[in-house]
Amino acid sequence: MIYSNPAPGKEKEFNTWYDHIHAPMVIEGGEFVWAQRFELSPEQFAMGGTPELKTRQFMVIFAIETNDINASLAESTSA
Repeated sequence: MIYSNPAPGKEKEFNTWYDHIHAPMVIEGGEFVWAQRFELSPEQFAMGGTPELKTRQFMVIFAIETNDINASLAESTSA
């Protein structure tokens, strides 16, 4: 799971980039097989979590099929 925020005033561009460029590019790599994005409400972390998580606006879940999770994650963060 990845939590993120777009730059203020850039929500539309961020969502377009994430949905049409970034997520498909990650999935094309082979080991990540699908992604689903969510817009979070402030109430979702109201009862717990760190202060940083309480301010996150979006979450994405990537499903991965691999025998070497460390190598897959290292490759995905180097791009």
